[in-house]
Amino acid sequence: MADPILAIATPGPLTERLGMSLAQAFHDAPDYRFILACHPDRMSALSWFFGSFVARLALRYGSVLSTDIGGAGILLFAPGQSPSLSALLGAGALSLPRFFGLRGAWRAFFLGLHLERRRLQLAPLPHWYVIAVGVTPELQGRGNGIALLKRALQRSDADGVPCYLEVFEAELVTRYERMGFVVLHQDHLPGGLTLWCMLRPPCALADTTSTPSHRSFTH
Repeated sequence: MADPILAIATPGPLTERLGMSLAQAFHDAPDYRFILACHPDRMSALSWFFGSFVARLALRYGSVLSTDIGGAGILLFAPGQSPSLSALLGAGALSLPRFFGLRGAWRAFFLGLHLERRRLQLAPLPHWYVIAVGVTPELQGRGNGIALLKRALQRSDADGVPCYLEVFEAELVTRYERMGFVVLHQDHLPGGLTLWCMLRPPCALADTTSTPSHRSFTH
């Protein structure tokens, strides 16, 4: 049974706990293995990334939903919202080399830039953007991931706009297709990465029997 879901209003202990949970969920994701190759501590790097940097951006430009104990969450940008340079700096972009290392920060920048350009090309009209959705491994299988994603899809349906996301694992493509998403584009990127860009039209029918445990990198 899924845990209660709440909307986070400000950065704090819950976003920090959520950052740790998402770091566990994404620890072995292909995109983060590429970005943080040879990094000595991916957990601490990703905990900061999700729990501080991305969380602050999502709180300003969209929404952060979490289970009540922070074991699972979803980070979203609202339709028509995209961080400004000053917002990126304010969220801690200059700290990226400290947490990711110079090589990791460089790879994160260029991969994030590619994702943003592709998103604007494929989905130029207003849409909800799923930056990340994940469940800490010990809490997977309880329906938390699907409950969070359904909450985001309900919001996109209510607004009458699509929902957009990216994945880097073929098995996740199938799971998201069951939720009504369709593949808009597939890219083969350096480092052996394969990117699938997916969109779900508003009010599409969804199969609620399964959901991905995590999503892939974005800025």
